[in-house]
Order: sequence, then C-alpha cells, then structure tokens
Amino acid sequence: ADSITNSSGVITGTINLGNGDNTITNIRTEGEPPAQIVGDITLGSGEDTIDNQANASITGNISLGEGDNTLDNASGAVITGDITAGSGDDEVINLGTILGNVNLGAGDNTITEGSSETIVGNITTLGGSDDLTVESGGNIQGNIDLGSGVNTINSAGTIQSDTITTGTGNDTFSNTGTLEGLTADSSGGTAANVNLGSGTNQIDNEGTMRVNITTGSGGDILNNSGTLTGASGEEADEAAIINRGSGLNQITNSGDILAAVTTGSGADSLTNETGGTINGTVDLGSGNNQIVNDGTINANLTGGSLNDQLVNTGSITGVVNLGNGTNSVTNEASGNISGAITTGSGNDTILNDGTITNDVSTGGGNDTVTVGGTLTGNTTMGEGNDNFVTSQSGAVVTGNISLGNGFNTVSNVAGATINGNIAGDAGLDNVNNAGTLTGNISLGDGPNGIVNSAGATFTGDVLTGTGADSLTNDGTINTLSINLGGGADIFNNTGTVNGNEGTVVINMGAGDDNVINSGTINGNIDLGEGDNSFVENSATTTNGNITAGTGNDQVDITSGTINGNISLGDGTNSITVDGTLNGNTTAGSGDDTLTISATGLLTGTVNLQDGDNTIENAGTVRSDSILGGADVDILTNTGMLTGSDDGEGGFTLASMNLLGGNDVVANESIMQVDILLGDGDDILTNATGAMFAGSADFGSASQLAAVQGQPSNLLDNDGDFDGDVTGAGGALVIDNAGTFN
Repeated sequence: ADSITNSSGVITGTINLGNGDNTITNIRTEGEPPAQIVGDITLGSGEDTIDNQANASITGNISLGEGDNTLDNASGAVITGDITAGSGDDEVINLGTILGNVNLGAGDNTITEGSSETIVGNITTLGGSDDLTVESGGNIQGNIDLGSGVNTINSAGTIQSDTITTGTGNDTFSNTGTLEGLTADSSGGTAANVNLGSGTNQIDNEGTMRVNITTGSGGDILNNSGTLTGASGEEADEAAIINRGSGLNQITNSGDILAAVTTGSGADSLTNETGGTINGTVDLGSGNNQIVNDGTINANLTGGSLNDQLVNTGSITGVVNLGNGTNSVTNEASGNISGAITTGSGNDTILNDGTITNDVSTGGGNDTVTVGGTLTGNTTMGEGNDNFVTSQSGAVVTGNISLGNGFNTVSNVAGATINGNIAGDAGLDNVNNAGTLTGNISLGDGPNGIVNSAGATFTGDVLTGTGADSLTNDGTINTLSINLGGGADIFNNTGTVNGNEGTVVINMGAGDDNVINSGTINGNIDLGEGDNSFVENSATTTNGNITAGTGNDQVDITSGTINGNISLGDGTNSITVDGTLNGNTTAGSGDDTLTISATGLLTGTVNLQDGDNTIENAGTVRSDSILGGADVDILTNTGMLTGSDDGEGGFTLASMNLLGGNDVVANESIMQVDILLGDGDDILTNATGAMFAGSADFGSASQLAAVQGQPSNLLDNDGDFDGDVTGAGGALVIDNAGTFN
C-alpha cells in the first residue's frame, strides 16, 4: 500500500504505484503555491484513492486500475487528462474542473459533478449499476455512456452532450437543470440524443431538455414538468421524443413538450396534465393506447391498429387519428377539439360534451357518436350499424351526417339542434327528432323510419328509396318535398306539415301506401301508383290536393277537413266523407264508390268516369257538377244534394250527367239537380217525403227496348217532384203517387 502526498510542491514525471491500496494526495499548504503533478499516474489493482485538493492540479492521464477506487477533485482543483478505472465500484467526485474523458469500467460506479464546476470530456462506464449526479451549477460537456445495468442520472446542472447512452437495465434519468447538445450558436444548441436501451426506464424532467430520446423494449416512463424540445430552429415535429418497442409505456406531461412523441407496440399512455403543452405530433403506435389531455395539444394525435382511448378536458388543435380497433374519444364539457377526428374499422365510440369544430369520421364498424355539447363539422360513419345521438338539451350539431350502409339511427333529443343534412345508404335507417333539425334527410333503399316528435321542428326535405318506409310527425315539418320512394310506405301525421301552396309536398311513390292525417297538412299529396289509403281524422285539416295513380285507392275523411281536390286515377277506388271535403273529386276508370255520411259535407265537382260507380249521400253535397261514366252508375241520396251557394241564401241546381249505362238514382231526401241519365235503362225514384227540384233527362231507350216496344226508363215518384222530365223514343214510364209539378 503506497502513499504519496504532494504539499504545495511540483511533481513532474510519471507515477506508477503498482498493486495495493494506494493513496495520492495533492494538497496546497496555506500560504504556499498550489500543488502540481505533471505527468501520468498509474495505479494497479486495489482500492486506490486520489485526493486532488483545493486549487491543486494534475496534468496527465490517470489510470486507477482494478478495484473500488475513489477520485476526489476538490473545489478550484483542476485535472487535465483522461481518467480510467478497471472493474470495481469506482467513485469520482468533482468539485473542480476535469478536462478529459472519464472511463470507469465495469462495476457499480458513481460520478458526482459538484456545484459550479465542469467536466469537459466523455464519460464511460461498463456493465454495472452506475450513478451520475450533476449538482446545481455543475456542467458536463461530453458524451455519456453508462453501459448495461441499473443506471441513474440525476442532473440539476447543465449537461451538454451529443449522445447519452445506457444499455439493458432499468435506467433512470432525472433532470432539473439543462440538457442539450454540444454544439451551440447564437440561436441556441443542438439536441442531445438520449438512448436508454431496453428495460423499464424512466425520465423525470423538471428542467429543460433539448433532446431526441430513444428507449427500447420495456415499460418506459417519461414524466415532464419542465420543457422538452428539439434542436434550435427545428419545427416541433422535426424533433423527436421516441419511446420504441413493446411494453407499457407512459408519458406524463405538465410542462412543455415542443417535440414529436412516438411509441411503438404495446399498451402506451400519454397524460397531458392541466397546464401542460404538447406542440409536437403524437404517434402511440400499435397497441391498446390511452391519451388523457387536461392541458393543450397543438399537434396531430395518431393511434395504432388496436384499441385506443382519448379523454380530453383541455384543448386539442391537431388531427386525431386513432386507426383501426375499438376506439373511443371522450371530449368532456371543458374540452375543445379543433382538428378532424378519424377512427378506422372497429366499433368506435365518440362522446362529445364539449366542443368539436371539425369533421368526424368513424370508418367501418358499429360506431356511436354522442353529442351533448357542440359539434361543428361533418360526420361520416361507414359500413356497420351506427348511432348518432344528441344526449342533452342545448346540444348543437352543425354539419352533415352520413350514415353509410347498415342499420343506422340518428336521435336528436328535446332542446338539441342539428343543422345539417342526414344521409343513409342501403339498410334500415331511423331518424328520431325530438328537438330542432334543419337539413335534408336522404335515407336510400331499405325499410327506413323517421319520427318527428311532439314539440320538435324539422325544416328540410325527405327522400327515401325503395323499401317500406315510415314517417311519423307529431311536431312541425317545414318542407318543400317529402318523397318516400317506392315501397309500402306510411306517413302518420298528428302535427303540422307546412309546404308550398300548389306544389306536391308529400310524394309516397309507387307501392301500397298509407297516409293518416290527424293534424294539419299544408300542401299537395301524391299517393302514387298502388293500392293506397288516405285517412283524414277528426279535427284535422289537409290544405292541398290528393292525387293517386293506377290502383285501388281509398280516401277516408272521418271527421276532419280536406281543402283541396281528390284525383284517384284508374282502379276500384273508394272515397268516404264523414267530415268535410272542399274540393273536386275525380276517379279514373273502374268501379268507384263515393260515400258521404250524415255528418259529411262535400263541396265541389264529382267525376267518377267509366265503371260501375256508386254514390251514397246521407249528408250534404253542394256540387255544380256530378259526372258518371258509360257504365252502370248508382246514386242514393238520403241527405241533401244541391248545387253551390247562390249567394242569396239558397243553392243552385247541381248538374248531374251519368252518361250511358243502366243508371239508378234513388232520392229519399232533398235533391236540387238537373240530371241527364244518358242512354241506357235508367231508373229515377223519388221516395215518399222526398223532394226533387230540377229536371230529369232520360236520354234514348236501349235498342232492345226499342225493338220489343218495351219501356226501359222509369221515373217512380212518391214524393214531391218539381221540374221537367224528358224521355226519348217513347221508352219512359212515369209512376207517380206523389206530387208532380
């Protein structure tokens, strides 16, 4: 065991003490010049100590050899040269200045850089659990390689390094000072490359780190409450905080990250706490990833192919793309997302109680978008059974909603507003509106359903394709066109439909359609081809014409009012008036039936055209013209049948022309009519107590009657007949048991 003490002297030359526990002390005696050693120092195996005390200097390389060695460089002391140690637990304490590389070899090594002092040179250790401490004010200028092992770096000072590397092992890097690259200019420094290798590594930064960080496989942790940035002059996305490989990686930020963040495969998490800012892109890679943002992210967020989760109470200004998988985005009431949101295939969920001001695309899968706050942007949902829901009063959606193929639903709750078009594709789609919906609805082929609830308002047009569609309105619809397309469609109205006067507002399309009105419809209705039904219920009104094409159509006015014309086209048609019909009635070829009950009122012309037609009136008919066809027409009147109001408190005579055919007119009450029965074997009866005022022209007799000399026309009057009777060919018999004037 050798010992050298240099007290305020100068040693020039090489010192080689060999093996053993050797000690070299370089000390300045008070009042004397500083001690100096000029030359290389070599120590062999053993526990060696070099004590370079205050203001002393060593100029030369130092080799401590194998063993647990200690080098203490005191305040004001200077070592100029490389320091090397072999295997062993070595300790270097620098409170002065070291101008050279430090290589401590294998072992659990400790390096302490004291306050206001400097190491200018590279630091290298081999395998082992190594500790590097830089105290406040301390400075290291050089690359650092701590090798494999459980390594720790604690820095409260300044580290200027192009490369900091640790190998396999669970490494920890804590920084409350400054870390940057070696090269600096007037605009700042370059970035230090930090590679912690595989293992469960942790970086805690409360200071400033200008870095590119790489970690390998393992569950890595990054906690930042300071500033993480890249090289000066780089955009945030050009710098990189990289956390690669599989593992449960965690990033927690309450400071500023001004660089890109990338993680590899594994279940990764990023938590940006209140006050935290991230200005670089975030790519969490494949894995079940989680992002929680309570601060500000001014960059794009990207997830991988598995199940990603984003919870936001802060602000995100970049694009959010979570990729394929079962993904979820939750934007809380205080959250604001101004970038577009995209999810890929998978059953995705987006819950927005805050503010989203961009487009949302959920891709394929059974997706759900729920809005309790504000969404300003278009929503596109791909193939799958999708749901778009407003969840609370005050929610506002401004933008179009595209549902894609599948069994899709849009639900808008009371007090919520959707301002935009809703489009569905093939599949069973449903739109349920209890709030305010402004925009067109186009649902495509499939059995689709639309419900506009009581108190709700829908302003826009409706178009559905082929399929059995239904529209139920209990609220208010303001529209230019409702077109339900082909199929057996149903329109049930208990509210109000407002359309343009004189235009077709409701078009039911081809198919066996049903319209039930228990409210108010302002506009024309086209039932289209098929066996259609229209029902006007009590205390309701339709202000518009009703048209149907070929088919067996039915119109029932139970006790409501239709202010408009009815035109039913060819087929076996039926019109029943228990309420009021203020308009003209037309039916095409076919066996048609018009029934006016005791409570019914019909004001307008009637044209039933060809076919075996039947008119039964037990109520009131005020018609200037009633026209039948060439076939057998039957009219039974137990009510009042007259012309229109003459303006003087009375009524004009109705004009009735039943054309050819064997027609039958039976009056059991009041008729004020000029009637032309036309060619054929016709019968007019005026029952006891009945009153007929007008004229009756029976036309020509049938050819059979003319040949046989038999009468074919009959007037049977048991009541009060006031008017002229005309027959042709002598084929008229009048059987009068009443009064004939």
